[in-house]
Amino acid sequence: MEIKKYLKILKLPCIRSSFQELAEKASKESLNYTEYLLELLQLEHENRNHKKIERYLKESKLPLEKNLYSFEIKRLPKNALYQFKTLLEGDFLDRKENLLM
Repeated sequence: MEIKKYLKILKLPCIRSSFQELAEKASKESLNYTEYLLELLQLEHENRNHKKIERYLKESKLPLEKNLYSFEIKRLPKNALYQFKTLLEGDFLDRKENLLM
């Protein structure tokens, strides 16, 4: 099919894999061409954004299982423990203050 060929050349893999399915959906829901195109482009954008985030996470080589709940608070010195608890309250967000760590 010509469309798939051009979508491959233009490097639009998500649109290439889903344009027919979305065309059927657009037909059933009586979407106009602009709405159909918008859905396709949004899908491609979301897919690229998701892949970019995955790539950055992989490149960072950071352990993904690290989170606030697995953080060992006991390892912090006393002065840092106080600061940590203050940060957890999140008041700096309401005051729109910068945070330097």
